[in-house]
Amino acid sequence: MEEDEVESPAAETTAGEEEDYFTDAPDSAAGQIVKWWLPPSVPDLPDVGSGVAEAKVKVTFVDDAGQIYVHLSTERRKLADMDSFFHLKYGLEEAHRNDDVKWSVGAACMVKFADLCHDSWFRARILQLTEATKRAVVYRIDYGDFKEVPFCDLRQAYDYGYASVPAMAFRIVLDDVVPVAGAEMFNWPELELMYDQLHFKKFKGSAKHIKVWRTRGGVADGFPIPVKMEVLDSERDRFYDYGEYFKANSYATAGRVDTTAAKFRQSAHLEENYGYV
Repeated sequence: MEEDEVESPAAETTAGEEEDYFTDAPDSAAGQIVKWWLPPSVPDLPDVGSGVAEAKVKVTFVDDAGQIYVHLSTERRKLADMDSFFHLKYGLEEAHRNDDVKWSVGAACMVKFADLCHDSWFRARILQLTEATKRAVVYRIDYGDFKEVPFCDLRQAYDYGYASVPAMAFRIVLDDVVPVAGAEMFNWPELELMYDQLHFKKFKGSAKHIKVWRTRGGVADGFPIPVKMEVLDSERDRFYDYGEYFKANSYATAGRVDTTAAKFRQSAHLEENYGYV
């Protein structure tokens, strides 16, 4: 079972055991403190060639295993509302601050990320802790990226009605697209290109629309999901098969993607290119 699908006590809780999902919290208006977040739900993506309309997605991150972290475009409003709400509730410097918290790996938390306008707060899970330097590596569950932050940028996660909302970022891979020359992982230049083109929308003008289909039949019951992806070239007003584009430009080669490989565990990229271990 993959890391972001590890069964926690929450996954095994029955209707009569909800009290195990939370710890007590002093702020009754905020609800209880969340111990862990729910993993992402497997989305109902259409099968390629089924004649069913594609699913449109927003790309938020790419890791060095070639996993693309996305959320459905239909959920963008929900995500924006969540972000605005957390900024309101956690934005004050001392809001929910508790320097006596004993953090643990796997725990739910809120983390402060700075953007161009202001500091924002997001749902996250702790991946690594370094007590000597009071720093942690956290995974933003609704975006798929991660960051090393000081403990002072962490807050306990209060329910506020969002404890029951599964993580919104889920992982896909381009089917039949593997690293060149038999490499296990993609190199940074290819990853940076993919991230720029898909997240920052720098594909042939502006990649305003990205749509995906599942490429393998049966019931999708885990991550990453192999997909076919098409990206809009706004200059020519046509869609390109992004996997074929990536291979045609020698950024990757053809080959079956083994989605059960160890490299597709959610935090596999931490040890490879980012030096947090």
